[in-house]
Amino acid sequence: AIGAAELVAHIRGEMPLEAARDAAITLTRQYAKRQRSWFRARMKNWRHLRAPDAIPTQNR
Repeated sequence: AIGAAELVAHIRGEMPLEAARDAAITLTRQYAKRQRSWFRARMKNWRHLRAPDAIPTQNR
C-alpha cells in the first residue's frame, strides 16, 4: 500500500512522522499521475464527464 513503508519506517524510529507523511503524499501524487497518464493513453475516445451540478435539469 502507498505510504505503508514510510509508516513502518516511522514506527521503527527511522523516519520522523512529518517526513513519512510528506513521502506518502508524494508517492500518492506520483501514483495518481501514472494512473491519469495510463487512462489518457488508453481512453482517448471516452467523453469527459461534467460535475453533476453542471448538468442542466429539466423543470417538471
